[in-house]
Amino acid sequence: MYLANNALPSTPNTAIVRGMTKDEENALFDAVIMECATEDFIKINVLISRAFDALPEAGLIPHSDTGQEIAERIYILIDNGALLHEGNMRRWRDAQVKLRTL
Repeated sequence: MYLANNALPSTPNTAIVRGMTKDEENALFDAVIMECATEDFIKINVLISRAFDALPEAGLIPHSDTGQEIAERIYILIDNGALLHEGNMRRWRDAQVKLRTL
């Protein structure tokens, strides 16, 4: 397929596709991430992959930046104390996360 000026086709933002506000989208991302997380440590890249795969079932259409968006929400969940981590959370293959248990 030829694109004028070698431009990439624009990918719709998931919020636009669903008609959601950014806050609603973030809440849905958080719910999917928390559902995919476990009580045992798993690599962050595995959690990102699980959450990415679960999005269509939640009604969101993933796009090229969705993996990074999921990672950003994971960082926020770690900062808020919902998830625990080991290692440098910015290194997806090295760091691990798990659900905070009571």
